[in-house]
Amino acid sequence: MERRLLSAYEAGKLVPFLGAGMSRDVCPSWDGFIAALERVAGLPAIAGSTDVVRRAHHAVRRLRSDGPVRFHAAVTEALGARRAEAPEQTRALAAIHWPLTITTNYDDLYLCEARVNQADEVADGGEAMSVLGRGAGDCQRVLTSLREPCEPILWALHGFLGGQSRHGRRAGQSEARRQVLAAELVVGHDEYRRVAHRDLHFRRAFAEVFRSRSLLFLGSSLTDPHLLGLFEEILEFAGPNSLPHFAALRKADISESDRRFLQSRLNIWVLPLTDHGDLPSLLRALGREIGRGGRAARWGYTLPGIASDGSEARLEIVNCADAGLPLPGAKECVAVNAGFDRRFFPSKLGGPLLARARKAGLLPPTLQPPRLKAGSHVARFDDSPFFLVVARGGIEVGPPQKEGTGGTSRGQRDVRVLARSTAELLDQAVAAGYETLHTEILGGGRRRTFPRRFALIEMVRGFARWHRARAVDDRRPVRLVIQVQRPDVLFDLASGRIEVTELLLCDDLRFWIEVAAGRPEMERQQVFFAGATPIGAVAQAVDVAGEGWSVAVIPRPACDEEPTPLAACGARTLEEAGVVPGCTLRFERETS
Repeated sequence: MERRLLSAYEAGKLVPFLGAGMSRDVCPSWDGFIAALERVAGLPAIAGSTDVVRRAHHAVRRLRSDGPVRFHAAVTEALGARRAEAPEQTRALAAIHWPLTITTNYDDLYLCEARVNQADEVADGGEAMSVLGRGAGDCQRVLTSLREPCEPILWALHGFLGGQSRHGRRAGQSEARRQVLAAELVVGHDEYRRVAHRDLHFRRAFAEVFRSRSLLFLGSSLTDPHLLGLFEEILEFAGPNSLPHFAALRKADISESDRRFLQSRLNIWVLPLTDHGDLPSLLRALGREIGRGGRAARWGYTLPGIASDGSEARLEIVNCADAGLPLPGAKECVAVNAGFDRRFFPSKLGGPLLARARKAGLLPPTLQPPRLKAGSHVARFDDSPFFLVVARGGIEVGPPQKEGTGGTSRGQRDVRVLARSTAELLDQAVAAGYETLHTEILGGGRRRTFPRRFALIEMVRGFARWHRARAVDDRRPVRLVIQVQRPDVLFDLASGRIEVTELLLCDDLRFWIEVAAGRPEMERQQVFFAGATPIGAVAQAVDVAGEGWSVAVIPRPACDEEPTPLAACGARTLEEAGVVPGCTLRFERETS
């Protein structure tokens, strides 16, 4: 069964579903939590009562009568420990990259542990995990994440409080956001009934996740009648699932008849545990298997259009997670991602490659960096099959300062230069007689303001544009091989979240627009526009008009890009603003 977990993960289908047992040893069990609520509410213990749903209903009614602030404080107090180390099973789960995680817990133990593991990537331009709730906008973002790459999401079905993890500063929630999530707390019978019967957008969103993903239930006994009722409703209307779900359960906690019911009725397959202590081992074993690979090794695409006249262009994206850039063969060249900061420095992949090239005699022992021409991002190492690419904006070229310098200012990483840097690199490689160009993801180094997937997206679009612009009489075949080492980008490719075929065939931009006009729920829609479309025309198309509007591109294309008044940037084109496929153009109006 563990191999099926791995298969579902590699397909991008596996979604952890966290119950109270994932916070065991730090937060109380469900029974202990209800008992603590009763104590905080000043209610006497009910001798012999095991109906925690009714007990919770009684305690919640008493606490809510004192107002939301008192209620949230009472739930936080009942959760117990503050600034604690996450349990072993939570740390093991957080060590794995999960695009979506679902939880019925209120604590921040998993969130903060995941953010600790993401810290280096976030500092390098990556995206931190977001906490979403049951609101319509949040449910829409969850559904978007099923098909498109986005930041990691923790979907808190029963609300969220936090304050338990010793890494609490990593939670990263604004006060306004904390209040929204706290207001969605589900504890007593009334709240369960309301979520089950009134929140139609949530029910439909959860049904889509339940139908299109394999849920991995962790720390949940699967005895909650409201949760099981939600599953049953989905199956009643949509029929049996085509994807299996999995549940890690102690053998002592589940009978054979229970196991058969879960399997036959809900398509939930039990992963038997001898003891709770087996769960961290199960998750660590899954993490090791994921680390060993099993993901696709290569994706290949041939561009249509002018291929019939002999000038075939082929794109290959290669998983080089366990390797590096290759030494070039016959009619092959290699591009090294690089930068300048008074001294030439290659990327982490490029440095070892150049060292191997010197050892193989393909480059001189004393390597002098080439000079960039004004307005250029690409230079060649003499007559060798090695190129360097400085895919940055704001580059200023001057005379060398001293030996070993490039005479180039640092510039800044800018997503807008990646497509044209790719085209320039192809121009120089083809002009030098090469038929295959190997390169890493350009502009993917540190101090980015955008995730690496956007760099890959722009390289693919740059390749497609370059090919479409080729002269008809240019019959030389060209093969671009992009070597990808980052696991997050490889995951998005393997799970189909990056639509490479669409990027190659479509020259317009498919992106998201958000309109925030002071209402609780912002408007969010997907649109298609040509890159040369002015922002003002896009605003008009989505009925954004009047004074006080600002515009922001998310993620920022470069570090100096900030929200700008619409009146000042309406004539700017989408491409000039840094809009790329999959990003968000946000219109926001100031509220008094």
